[in-house]
Amino acid sequence: MQKNSSPEENLSTSRLTQLSLISFIILGALCSLSLIDDFLLNGNNWKQGDWLINNHQTIIRRGILGSTIIFISDFLKTSPLIITVIIQEALLITLFSCTYLAFKALLKQNISYIILIFSSSFFVIFWAFDVQGGMRKELISYAALSLLVIIPLFPSKKLIIALISSFLFIISTVGHEINVLLTPAFIAIFIVTYNPNLKSNLVRFASIIFLLLVSASLLYSVYYSKIDNLSFICEPLIQRGLMPNICDGAIAALDRDLNYSLTRFVANKLNYINIFLFSVSYLIAIFPMIYLISLHKNKRIYYILFALFMVPIIPLYPLAIDWGRWMSMHIVSFGLFFIAIIITGKNHIVKIQKNCTIYIFVAIAILFAPGHVSGFAPSSILREILKTVFNIHEQPF
Repeated sequence: MQKNSSPEENLSTSRLTQLSLISFIILGALCSLSLIDDFLLNGNNWKQGDWLINNHQTIIRRGILGSTIIFISDFLKTSPLIITVIIQEALLITLFSCTYLAFKALLKQNISYIILIFSSSFFVIFWAFDVQGGMRKELISYAALSLLVIIPLFPSKKLIIALISSFLFIISTVGHEINVLLTPAFIAIFIVTYNPNLKSNLVRFASIIFLLLVSASLLYSVYYSKIDNLSFICEPLIQRGLMPNICDGAIAALDRDLNYSLTRFVANKLNYINIFLFSVSYLIAIFPMIYLISLHKNKRIYYILFALFMVPIIPLYPLAIDWGRWMSMHIVSFGLFFIAIIITGKNHIVKIQKNCTIYIFVAIAILFAPGHVSGFAPSSILREILKTVFNIHEQPF
């Protein structure tokens, strides 16, 4: 808890709290506007293309969600792109709203939690800076995790929130196999916030069903991992009015097998320069979390947990070049878990820090942000905002 402060310090803290909440809303709006921009440009071949992978003419991993979107669009006699963007906007609003509620609860305890929310690799800044790396299908799993986090704020509705969250998380694993790797994070947050009776037969039965469905999603993705002709996926989309270039991103990547990924990894990523730059970027990204943990009691336990949250994500690095996304998955999953720990009163800050320390960490987050591909991008959210405001079209330096 924060110690008693002078009226001037309290006023400064109050203003910092208001400014941080306003900034949070602005960054959320930037992410939302990027989806509208995608729609006006006839869809992004990664951000919407991945969601529109479908089983309409063949069976392929990730296809169930896309087929569902096509079914809804046909029923409503509208474009699959419109349905996709609406779903993304709804999930984005859910994620930011839940995180906003949790953020407010954190700030009532200590202003230092601004460091967590405005970390450069936490989704708030990471997606606003690099919109191409945001709104992928981890948006579904993040929304599910964020719902679990706010359970302590709505104890009378915890069952319905947990059910909705579990449903969303299962959908996320059906939509993209990488979300399966966030299952340990989901379980950890659920145990912290829901506090289930692990001896209850009903809880055990529900847990088994949940794990079976997640496992089935993974097996489905592995079994139907190959495709003979990408046109089987593209044609249903083009027939419904989407431009052919919607197939040039995530859909085109479906025919790349494990050998292709490993060869690309060795040729393009496995060298001293890339590893060094990524290591520097990772250290900058995790430093706010490491520092914040150091302010709490039992910090060694949380350092170990922080490292363990990274373990399930490690296999992604040789399989795909989106190293910045994988880094962010680590920061976001543990960050939401840590928020859950604080909100439930299981830990709190025991070392008091001055507001100037917060300013330093926020400045780092504003002036440096990792890119979603390499994990290292010498640019910043500040630069991207200025480019947007003044309509400057140029490559980030």
